[in-house]
Amino acid sequence: MSTPSAPRPHEEVTAPSGQGLRVLTNFSSLAAARLVGALLEFLAQVVVARAWGPAAFGVVVFGRTAANYCGILADPGLTMVGMRAVWVT
Repeated sequence: MSTPSAPRPHEEVTAPSGQGLRVLTNFSSLAAARLVGALLEFLAQVVVARAWGPAAFGVVVFGRTAANYCGILADPGLTMVGMRAVWVT
């Protein structure tokens, strides 16, 4: 009967040189682009709300909300399935 071997200490996993900087650069550029996009969307909403008034802007907000709900129904987790498929291949 064999005895179980002692658990091996986990080896530290390090990224190849330059890989960490590339990941940081890609992450920061994507984060900055999303921030700029959110800021522009907010400013556009302010401009439209002031130009059209509360009643017309309410119709716009209702339409966007309906479109968002349709988007939720149309994509029930397919993005995660796609990411998983890319990761496996």
